[in-house]
Amino acid sequence: MNNLPIDLKQLRYFIHVAEFGSFTQAANHLDVAQPILSRQIRKLETTLGKSLLIRNGRGVSLTDSGHILLQYSREILTLVGHVYEELVQGNLSGHISIGIPPTLARMLSVALTKKFHTAMPEARLIITEAMTSAIEDRIITGRLDMGLLYNTNRSQELELQVLAKENLYLIAPKEYQFGDKKELRLQDIAGLPLILPSYPNTFRKLIEVEMTKSGLKPNVILEMNSINTIIELIVEGLGCGLLSRKILNTLSEDDRNKIQAICVPSLESRLYLATSNKRMITKTQTTMLQIIHDLINEYFKD
Repeated sequence: MNNLPIDLKQLRYFIHVAEFGSFTQAANHLDVAQPILSRQIRKLETTLGKSLLIRNGRGVSLTDSGHILLQYSREILTLVGHVYEELVQGNLSGHISIGIPPTLARMLSVALTKKFHTAMPEARLIITEAMTSAIEDRIITGRLDMGLLYNTNRSQELELQVLAKENLYLIAPKEYQFGDKKELRLQDIAGLPLILPSYPNTFRKLIEVEMTKSGLKPNVILEMNSINTIIELIVEGLGCGLLSRKILNTLSEDDRNKIQAICVPSLESRLYLATSNKRMITKTQTTMLQIIHDLINEYFKD
């Protein structure tokens, strides 16, 4: 015990190989050559006298010893991170990576970045804009520390907190006539030409699931995975979309005058804050989580 032979770098390498289930993907993420990564893992196995990984044609899986080491390795590296934070002049430091869906990123990224740098000037923030499914996978595999997710159902793999609930709105060109209606039923929009994201977008799933329950099917004329493009197409009168009403706040006054937004109460979207349920949270990350809570509460206060 006086001369522990385990290298923290080897533990970090091992965690990534285990979570990716692949030497190739782990090497790409760590930006190291695969032979170097393989050699470090073999050294770790030799040091411990245990086989940690089962190598096969599809990648790698963990042995029983590997599962035990993975749990302790996560705790060890998190504790090292805590120690580093406490000793760097007592300030919050390190880096935080967060995933945000495109709809939210368009509205929140600038405000979030400003609040982050005000609260933690010595820390570094990395924002990744991606769909919910991609953010989920990156949190689980350790490529992101946290993320904002819409309508996720992966509670067994993630630590989830509901941040907000909101109804989706039909965003349509002004020439579409709905009388004085302030709310629409699914039957009212089933025949409209819709511009929606493609699978596995969570808004798309929500829309189709709820319509199927009512024996309906959306009339999808275009599939677009860019929120900016969807909005531009609606403004140009090429179709309608089902989006958060708050997206209108990001438009110019001229564009807002060309479209209308009507609530669809049966389409309720939920926003979650997600972290890994397999890793301890650092002080820097705890501060970031509070910043996100405050920002979302402010954003959805109406």
